Amino acid sequence: MIDGSEIDTFTILTTTPNDVMAGLHTRMPVIIHPEDYVRWMTAHYNDVYDLMRPFPAFDMHAWPVNAAVGNVRNNGPQLIEER
Repeated sequence: MIDGSEIDTFTILTTTPNDVMAGLHTRMPVIIHPEDYVRWMTAHYNDVYDLMRPFPAFDMHAWPVNAAVGNVRNNGPQLIEER
């Protein structure tokens, strides 16, 4: 900001969906494997481009959740319990 104060912000990087996500959406968040965390946080962006690929489907599990999860006013672990 112009006055030198800081703001908290974030960005969600997306990529093409893997087989788990393809039936739900045309893109998915970039998910970084734990073994790549240090590289992701310390390397120049040109050196981590290869990490911005679909996360392996065999490392994921998807399940139906409560429709209330779609409303930002709702909160709690019950929203993501498998139905």
